[in-house]
Amino acid sequence: MPAGRLDPDSPYYSYQGSLVMDGPLDLGRLARAWDLLLQENPLLLARFTEEDGEPAHQYPHWDVPFPAAEDLSGLPPGERARVHRDHATAEAARPFDLTGGPSLRARLFAFGGGEHRLLVTMHEILLDGWGATVLFQRLADLYERTARPGAAPDPERAGRYDRYLDWHADLLRTPEVAEAGAYWRRRLAGELPVLDIAGNPRPARPTYRGGIVEAVVGADASGRLRAAAARAGCTPFVLLLAAYALALTYYADADEVVIGAPMANRERPEQAGVPAFMLAMLPLRVRIDDGATLASFTGTVRDLVLDACAAADHPFGWTLRHLTAASRSEAVTPVFQTMINMLAYPARDAAADGVSFRFVELDTGFTKYDCALYVQPHGPDALLVQFSHQRELLDTATARNVLDSTLLALRALVDSPETHIRALDLLPGPSSESRAQAETTIGA
Repeated sequence: MPAGRLDPDSPYYSYQGSLVMDGPLDLGRLARAWDLLLQENPLLLARFTEEDGEPAHQYPHWDVPFPAAEDLSGLPPGERARVHRDHATAEAARPFDLTGGPSLRARLFAFGGGEHRLLVTMHEILLDGWGATVLFQRLADLYERTARPGAAPDPERAGRYDRYLDWHADLLRTPEVAEAGAYWRRRLAGELPVLDIAGNPRPARPTYRGGIVEAVVGADASGRLRAAAARAGCTPFVLLLAAYALALTYYADADEVVIGAPMANRERPEQAGVPAFMLAMLPLRVRIDDGATLASFTGTVRDLVLDACAAADHPFGWTLRHLTAASRSEAVTPVFQTMINMLAYPARDAAADGVSFRFVELDTGFTKYDCALYVQPHGPDALLVQFSHQRELLDTATARNVLDSTLLALRALVDSPETHIRALDLLPGPSSESRAQAETTIGA
């Protein structure tokens, strides 16, 4: 079933980024590079439909011409950024008709002083963050090539997605993928918990408008986190997942939670350089034994993550078909209602003929889950931790408390691993270290 079929008018499937270009940009060359990019990546022009009840896509089908520049240079600098942001918000709010039109939109803004920004909005069925980064690095390469006459698309790249589909079809027929499917059916058997930490009633038709609270884990604390993970034989992701699960079950008054975790799925050479959506979503069902120590709990979560990663080749959509207990309500996402994301993408900067190219992901202002935890590098040694939430479900104060409690649990996992879970105090107080966090509301 194509993404968006259950809620075709929802904007939360939008993925958006801005390609910031600084320098003596030749717009004619950039337009030619854009055309070459689309010829090398015909998936971007696909029409998505169904054949015999199964999802299908035909490509290339649509035409997405390079946009004319919209001149903002006559506005004050602060006003340029605001106008660009307003246009981005409006584009993100426009849903895509996967059958009736392109799943890709582009607008170009001239900021003056040699700065241009290419605003790209697409349905997430086309690309994930890794794929978008690869794609726009290639645009910089093609811009450089257009300085020479006769620049043409690379036929090897133009057939890359077709070869990936053939390889992936063979992979899905292997016994290992069948075994992975059996693993997920065991892990997700029975009645699945529905996360309930909302301070407000769940609306029948959510708007998905999101808010964010955030905190910085400083260099010293981040160093202790890495050291604790090494001692436990795991990555920092395991400890962050464990902390988040402890905080969520604390507020839900529950002993288990299912947390979605995206996996980049780019480890194999057949996947690494293909601009496409390849994220594998892992539904991690975490059970809490309040008699266990934090060290023991960390080991349990570590083993859970290892097993889930080993079964990542089995598509989540296939798993969903076999889960009769999974909610199909428009108000509740099936299997899990929260997510943790700690993915790192390849380097995003490039340069060509004196022009710098930098791709920046934009927050669309919408969140498809009740809440989500995002963790990314912040400077050379620190971490930025962001907790996004649907504003209709959680007010800012509650969201801040969940983030504070997550950081309290993380500190206990790192510094006091012999503590029993039942002895944890996750109630944030006014002197909590994370009270100094910055707060941003999006999608206003």
